[in-house]
Amino acid sequence: MRIHLHTRIHNEEKILPYFIRHYKQFVDKMFFHDAYSTDKSEEIIRSTPGCYFIPVVNKFGGVPGSFGNIIEQNILYSKNKLWREFSSKENCDWVIACDTDEFLYCKNIVQVLEDLLKQGYQTVTTQGYQMISESFPTTAGQIYDEIKFGSPCSNYSKKIIFTPDTQMEYGNGSHFCTYPRSTKVATNPIFKLLHYSRVLMQPRVKLTGETGDVREAVLNLQYHWDFGWDNKVDALNDEKSYNIYLKK
Repeated sequence: MRIHLHTRIHNEEKILPYFIRHYKQFVDKMFFHDAYSTDKSEEIIRSTPGCYFIPVVNKFGGVPGSFGNIIEQNILYSKNKLWREFSSKENCDWVIACDTDEFLYCKNIVQVLEDLLKQGYQTVTTQGYQMISESFPTTAGQIYDEIKFGSPCSNYSKKIIFTPDTQMEYGNGSHFCTYPRSTKVATNPIFKLLHYSRVLMQPRVKLTGETGDVREAVLNLQYHWDFGWDNKVDALNDEKSYNIYLKK
């Protein structure tokens, strides 16, 4: 079984070692669509076998690292169009289109995906979690071995893995997508989508670098995103939140 991963990056040197370490366990090729990174992202990617650094010109314009509709269009272009230049049903069985703060987790994931493919499934439902920590990770192992607790969040329960012949179309924010009604969607077993974009809740600090801390502070106040501490669970072993999510 062959799995390709595509992600758009901008100055992600802090999260990349954890991201690559996790996905190297089951992904054959990782394609990093770079939007003008100035840190060590390129060095990290090019020095890792199976990882491909792809410089991307902002098709719709916009200033690198800024926020707004133009930048969102560029991100959606990577997720909805650009990956097709590198991945197809001829060279892979599954495609992951994700952000660098998103870690897809499932026990025995390779065997599970092989079984789902044989059964004709084309994408999977996930349970999303905003992972919570008082400090940046320091482990040389997997990030979730150190930061295990998160707050269940249906808005983060994204469909990020699909077969290359599935017509997935992501909308603004990439939290939701459309696909043909005939698409066969797996809801069991449980796939977790662990979000590590914010590892400090007070004050809010970003681990990833696509957008700036100023934007985060403004949106945090506007949308009341300081959630988590009162609703945190052991994300890797949580099943209750997923079952509630499926019943909605």
